[in-house]
Amino acid sequence: MSGTPRVIVVGAGPVGAVAGLALAAAGVPVRLLDARARGAWRHDRRALALSWGSRLVLERCGVWTRIAQAAPIRRVSVSERGMFGTLELSAGELGLPALGYVVEYGALADACAIALETAAVDVAHETPVQALTPREGSVGVRTEGGEVRAAWVLLADGAEGVDSGQTLARREQPYRQIALVGDVRCARLDPSTACERFTGRGPLALLPRADHHACVWVMPADDAQALLEAPPERPSTALTQAA
Repeated sequence: MSGTPRVIVVGAGPVGAVAGLALAAAGVPVRLLDARARGAWRHDRRALALSWGSRLVLERCGVWTRIAQAAPIRRVSVSERGMFGTLELSAGELGLPALGYVVEYGALADACAIALETAAVDVAHETPVQALTPREGSVGVRTEGGEVRAAWVLLADGAEGVDSGQTLARREQPYRQIALVGDVRCARLDPSTACERFTGRGPLALLPRADHHACVWVMPADDAQALLEAPPERPSTALTQAA
């Protein structure tokens, strides 16, 4: 690795990429390190819900116009099982074209990668960080290729993690809950409406996609395991009852 960046960002996914783009635009020398091969994220279809404010940030960073597809959220409905009424939010009431958007992780990450390339931001793929070592006025970042120092290090590596040995203190807090995710079709739900339902056992969210909805259903771990092991029709029935 050549040169000495002022900031090293660990992780070149959407969060790390936006940080890198913003720093580079402000004239701050920055380098991104990512453990994955370039394009490894391309087939990741996880649904991400982005707020209107997030769109504005992505526009300023040159990312938004590169996203292949974004489903608008023009209405949000929030309700609680067993309680009267719902809370309704609409983009029209706020004078916005949308409250937010649902995009695929892979499409967003790909758009970020193209924006980084266009802005000539230094990105090293297949470069997992092995250790972070605080020093006087800097941080040592060790990879297989050696160590480089930077004034600041931003950790944006998500699930990839840093194999930091004894250099970072970690704290884990189990929530004893699992989120089941998948795609569902809702005959009576408007394609631009997002729903959040508090079921009493955990929140259930339906997020609009191109011609269906992405489902994120949080529940106790035992309940989730029982649904995963049940016959195929059981999860559909349970979802209908919860909604």
